[in-house]
Amino acid sequence: MSLPNELSSSSSISLSHILLPAEPGRGPRAVHIFQNLLSAQECQEIINSHTNLIPANVTPETIRDRQVFEDEKLAEVVWGRIQPFFLSSGEEETKTSGVGEGQDDRFEVIEGIVKDKDSDSWKVSGLNERWRLARYGPGGKFSPHTDGRRLASINSQAFYTINIYLNTVADGCGGATRFFSGDKELVTKVKPVLGSAIIFRDDIWHDGEVLTCPSDHQPSSQPVKYLLRTDIMFDRADPIPLSSFLSPGEVSGIESFEGWCASKGWGDDKEKMGRKALAVAEGLEDAGVDGMEVVRWYKKAWRLWPGLEFEGGGGEL
Repeated sequence: MSLPNELSSSSSISLSHILLPAEPGRGPRAVHIFQNLLSAQECQEIINSHTNLIPANVTPETIRDRQVFEDEKLAEVVWGRIQPFFLSSGEEETKTSGVGEGQDDRFEVIEGIVKDKDSDSWKVSGLNERWRLARYGPGGKFSPHTDGRRLASINSQAFYTINIYLNTVADGCGGATRFFSGDKELVTKVKPVLGSAIIFRDDIWHDGEVLTCPSDHQPSSQPVKYLLRTDIMFDRADPIPLSSFLSPGEVSGIESFEGWCASKGWGDDKEKMGRKALAVAEGLEDAGVDGMEVVRWYKKAWRLWPGLEFEGGGGEL
């Protein structure tokens, strides 16, 4: 399917925000809410174009049908509509200062430069072309989770999720996206409204509230929820030159890596070097490099900083 690059003149995209309570060890987090991101016709076209939804990852706490598909054009168009709302380099201090609790219009834009747990900077680059369309019927739900680490390559990964609601769920029928604190206490929830979308960091706990069917609903009007989601991708501001570690010439890959770390001023920072070696191992693994070479890099990372061996990774929705 194809979408126009711009909405009709009668539609106007708006952005609001719900600031979440601070959590130990991380920066401020918010749920960013777009209204009128897609038109009613566009939402219906997406639903009509994808009819192969099947039960996926069904557990007692997760019940829904899903179809995964690639759509580069859809990613380009949606990104074109939301990109103006992201920060550009150097604007962070002026744009996000003075944010209060709850709804706050002073949180004007979405952070376009983020730092990972290693304090490395990443710049927003666009949307993942891989989409997931989910359909929830009566009793449908998704258990509390974080979206976790989604690495496209050693220098490209997701830090945000975007959920787009393709229909409105009636009041009293549930189906909201709910957000929780680290202690799993409910903080806020967002009701599905046709054409709206939410964007949030992938380390925030959230779920899909059960879709209920009140007793006064007739079978012909049983509730349904259609949710379209993908990832917002970021590129590493200072790329890791993975190819130089794969094709080192006269110098071994490890020696080339150590020289690169020294050139960055990290030669004596074992934790920093360990985390970079871990990133190399993960990048090589994703690239399908020989298993023994990957193991060698994991061992290098663990020798440099032993605590890395016991750090867990994220998961994917």
